[in-house]
This record gives sequence, C-alpha cells and structure tokens, in this order.
Amino acid sequence: MVQQADAPLPHDASVADKDLLFYYDKLFPFGELSKWLTYKNSPHLPESEANDPLFFAKREVCFTCRKPGGLDNADEFFLRWQSFRTVEEMKEKLKDMSSLVCFKFDFGAVYSVPVSEKDSSHSAFRPEQKELVFDIDMNDYDDIRTCCTDKRVCQKCWTFLEVAMSLLDAALREDFGFENILWVFSGRRGVHCWVCDSSARLLPSDGRAQLCEYLNICTGTDQQVKKVTLRGGRVQPPSVDRAFCLAYRQFQRLLEEQDFFASNARALPASGDFPDSAAPQFHYQKLLNYLPDLSDSSSSHSRPWKGNAKNERRDGRGGGVFAAAKPHMSAWVEKRLREKSGFSSEELFNELCAVSGCPRPRDFSGRVEDVKQIPSFVKEIVLAYSYPRLDINVSKDIGHLLKSPFCIHHGTGKFRFHLIDLLVSPTVSDLSSDVVFPSCSLVKPRLRSPRGRTREDARRFGEFALRSGASPHSHLATPAIRRSEPRPLAATPTHVTGPIPRLFQRQVPLHSPEKRRRRNEM
Repeated sequence: MVQQADAPLPHDASVADKDLLFYYDKLFPFGELSKWLTYKNSPHLPESEANDPLFFAKREVCFTCRKPGGLDNADEFFLRWQSFRTVEEMKEKLKDMSSLVCFKFDFGAVYSVPVSEKDSSHSAFRPEQKELVFDIDMNDYDDIRTCCTDKRVCQKCWTFLEVAMSLLDAALREDFGFENILWVFSGRRGVHCWVCDSSARLLPSDGRAQLCEYLNICTGTDQQVKKVTLRGGRVQPPSVDRAFCLAYRQFQRLLEEQDFFASNARALPASGDFPDSAAPQFHYQKLLNYLPDLSDSSSSHSRPWKGNAKNERRDGRGGGVFAAAKPHMSAWVEKRLREKSGFSSEELFNELCAVSGCPRPRDFSGRVEDVKQIPSFVKEIVLAYSYPRLDINVSKDIGHLLKSPFCIHHGTGKFRFHLIDLLVSPTVSDLSSDVVFPSCSLVKPRLRSPRGRTREDARRFGEFALRSGASPHSHLATPAIRRSEPRPLAATPTHVTGPIPRLFQRQVPLHSPEKRRRRNEM
C-alpha cells in the first residue's frame, strides 16, 4: 500500500493562526530574504551607479490573508501591489495586521518606479526585471502516475520531480550558462525553480516565452496520441540527447515504482480527439502508439531515411530496420494477455529494447555509442514519461507572482524550503519557541523534524547563497548577486541546432569546453 505523504488535512488543524503569527514574528528569515531580493542594493546608502535605494520598494509584494479563524478558501483574499522600502517594513506590516492573518506572500517583478507610485506614474510604470521562475506541479503528471492522483502525493511521486529537476537544471546550466539556481519545495505537491542570474532577471516576457518554448518538449495534450514528437529524419539536438541520457539512467526506477506499462495499469480516459473505440485505455497502448507504423505514410517514423543503415538505426526512421517493431510488440502483448499471465512495465520495456536493438535502462552506460543505438521512438517514450511538465504561463510572464521561499503552505502547514525530503519535511506545528533556524539568536537551535533534515537543508541553502555572492556573515543566506549594468538578454544556447531565436543572438559564449569538462568531473 502506498504511503500518503500529503493526505488532506483540516485547514485549521494544519495551520493554526497562533502558529502562523509565531512563525512570521520569530522564525521567518527576513534578514536573509532582504540580502537575496535587494541584490546588494541598500536603502540606507545614497543613490549611485552601483546602488538603488528604492530597489526593494519597486518590487511587488502580494499578501494572501484570511480572517482570524477562517477555515476555507472563501475566507481568503489577496492584497496585491504592496510596496515596502525595506524588508523590515514588510515584517512590521505583517505584525500590525491585527484584523487579518497573513499565511503567505508572493513576490512579483521589480518595476521602473516604486509600486506605491504606480497609479500616478501611468506609462512610466513598467516591469524591468524578475527572477526567471519555473513551476512543476504533480497534478500535471496525473496522466502517467499510477500511485496517486489530484492532491495526493507520495514518495513514488517525488521520483518524477527528482528526474524533472535534474533535467531542467542541466538545461539551464549547460544551454544557457545560468549558475545561481534555487530549487524550493512548493509546500504540497511540486517544486519551484528561481534562476537569479542578472541575465535571467533582465529577460523580457517575449524572451522568457522563447526560452520556455526551447525547453518545452512535452507539447502534446492529454487527448493526443503522443506528448513528445522528436524531429523526423534528423539527428536530435544535443540538448535532447542529454535530457534522454539523464532520464534513461533513472527510468528503471520509474518502471519499477510506477509500473505504468503493466498489463493492468490504466491510463486516464481520453476525450475529444479520439473516437471512444480508439481511446487508449492502458499505458501499454499509449506506448504502442509511439512505435513506427509503416502502413501510415504520414508518420514521420515511416518515411524512408535517405542514408546508410547506420543512420537508419541511429534515427529510427528507416524503411525496414524497425518495420517489425510494432507488429512484434502488439503480438507479444496479445499473447501475454491471452495467456492471462500479464506483464510488468520492466518486462514490456525490455522486450521493446530487445526488438529495437538498444540497451535496457539498467544496462545503459550513457556513452555516445549507446545513445546512437537507441531509435528516436524509444527516446520519445522515455521523455514522455519523465521530462518536466512545465507550467509555461508561470515562466513567460515577467510580472507573474510566485510564493516566497520559507512561506507556509496553508493546506499542509509545510515549509516552502530548499529541497526537502517529502516524507520528513516539517510543518509549522512542529515548531515551538525553542526551535529556530541557525540564523536566529533566540536560543540554541534544536530541531524536532525527523533526521534533522531542516538543519541540513538550511546548511545547503546557505552554501548556495555564499556561492551566489551573499555576505559570509549570514548563517542562512539566500542568493544575493552583485548589481551590475544590464547585460544581454541571455547566453546563447550552445546546443541549439538550426536557427537561433533573435533574442539569443549576439551574446557572449558560454563556458569553455575545458571548464565544462572540469565541472563534470567534480
């Protein structure tokens, strides 16, 4: 039986008003938040080329509040367009809201003038920068996860997010050269990514949209036969092969934990694009839809590949090399079902690997030679069941609000914290007056959360901040980056094949191959 890590909790039981007031008054790391969001701009120093004293006042803050004792979403409301000269002023505002209880706050863009002057500035009020953010939610995996649905999340679900984070993090670092990347547990069933490099913060909305389009491989809807369609008749871009390598190394774990290709693993019902008789009822039927159908001349897999046998095997587009894959797999499935012996995901996928002549996930070495042996339809299957499901609307709008790290999730009472183990992440009710973060000086820290993970994650969070340029005197520093003149919109994606989007042209090159090699060897 799957252990539920996030069973719905009573609203008032998960986050009591007194716990919220205590947490934001005594424990929330406002000082570290200030070091992060001001990016070395001080309100106490005069204005200069290197310092903007109104920098934080130009940042939109949104409070989500409820009336004391409120128990459901009907009692919640938003206070948008809040503006504070310093983070300390924001903290005082939270303490003075005697008639309301604020359980979280979101941050938006940094505008051209202080947010408090937006009504009087009119056309001069425009967003200038904000961290590039990504939101990955487990709800978007409901069509492939077999352990939970909707708001339920377990440790097996978390494997999807671990794979997604590794793939997206590699793409952001290798393809765009970003370095200051923060991953935060959302508090219930997902993760948030904050990219804090100045080149990322200065990207306008259209640049963010193009970047997301480049990253987004899963473009199909739940009603389409295929969620991932790779280029037909071409060598895949190195970025796709890198994502596949990372995913394939961990695909064995997904096959065992989710078992989505098993004979009894049902898929979500499809509607709209399919007649009822053609709608895939099981995940193994979805897998068969990815195999090349040579009877369909419109299929990119079925078009003959003008090249040698090596190219045919490399791309999986050959007119004959993989002609028997779909008939063989269909016959294999029918035989196992007719014999009522059934099959597991691993058995089905290993059979597919055998007929395709490619290594099984557990035998995959990651070498270039092994990647070349794997046909593109196998890559499509693996990426469809492992690639990050990105909420593009969160990323492409520079003014989109995102919940602050260290806030409390009102439905679970859990922290939005740095890469917390899902099953042992603490809740606000775990805290008491003698449980503090390392940066607090009330009493000696004593952590009650299991295995002391809160302290360990705080240490890792501080190390990330120090690499980002925060003050070495902060024990729980958050990312702070030296303010500089506006740089080009983004670094050139070195792994893009074909035309480069206009916004990514004429940029400085990424790290040299030698630096990348040394980083990979660490």
